[in-house]
Amino acid sequence: MTASIPENTFAGFGNDIYVHHPSIAIDTALRSGSTWEFNGDNFRLSSAAMIKNVNAGWTGVQTYAPGSCSYAGGGTFRSGDYSGAQLDPSLFGFWLAGEQAVTLSGSCQWQTRIARLTP
Repeated sequence: MTASIPENTFAGFGNDIYVHHPSIAIDTALRSGSTWEFNGDNFRLSSAAMIKNVNAGWTGVQTYAPGSCSYAGGGTFRSGDYSGAQLDPSLFGFWLAGEQAVTLSGSCQWQTRIARLTP
């Protein structure tokens, strides 16, 4: 068995947009659900998702975990480096986990957000 990805739509989001921690899941009908984190100089740490139906392109980019604050003060700031996509036990739809930057206790921190994606 050999796996391959014939297209790469995760590239080309633009200057100063960093896409990282991708995850993908495929259901029994060969539909794919994907999630990733993104951030940049003008974007706060957020998570987005897309779906791909059989014989079709990736569609429906949704930001399901929008960031609401920016890390400040210089130095290195890290998120938890987590994202995930998993097939729903019903075999229809996907569960996603991603991170977002939010204000907690007066400071900008990251938190994990869970979402359901349906084809």
